[in-house]
Amino acid sequence: MGRLKGARTVNIRLATLADLNTVTEIVQQTIREQYPHYYPAGAVALFLEGHSAVHIGADVEKNIVWLAEDDTGAPVGTITIDGNHLTRLYVLPSAQGRGYGGAMLDFAEAQVAKNHDTAVLETTPLGRLIYRKRGYVETDYHLMWAENGDLLAYDDMEKVLRHG
Repeated sequence: MGRLKGARTVNIRLATLADLNTVTEIVQQTIREQYPHYYPAGAVALFLEGHSAVHIGADVEKNIVWLAEDDTGAPVGTITIDGNHLTRLYVLPSAQGRGYGGAMLDFAEAQVAKNHDTAVLETTPLGRLIYRKRGYVETDYHLMWAENGDLLAYDDMEKVLRHG
């Protein structure tokens, strides 16, 4: 259980197959509502395909997907932690700006730090600014072609969690 701004708390727990639809909806809804403001249609389609129920379900079966719930038990976000690789950090648009994303990142970094010196992730140029503020640095840059000749740019980033 983590503390957020004000008196609210967040509960972050391992997702089960019973949570698959909930996790998928958090991811897909966030992509559908927000990404079209920042990315071309082909890139949005690529995100939706890459974060389908099939892909999320495979990660749930590996016990690497986490579900965040607010203090009423309502789902608000999700993150996947695969070794030291953080991915699929999404907060429902209606729950953004309340500290859930930061709480999930704090949780994920603490989990990773138990066995690894660094956390790594991929992020789009928009997310890069958020992660820089959290101590991540760019380690590589990628361009990927999507539908309609649209281009998706993303960075690899890394953060030192402990000095080995």
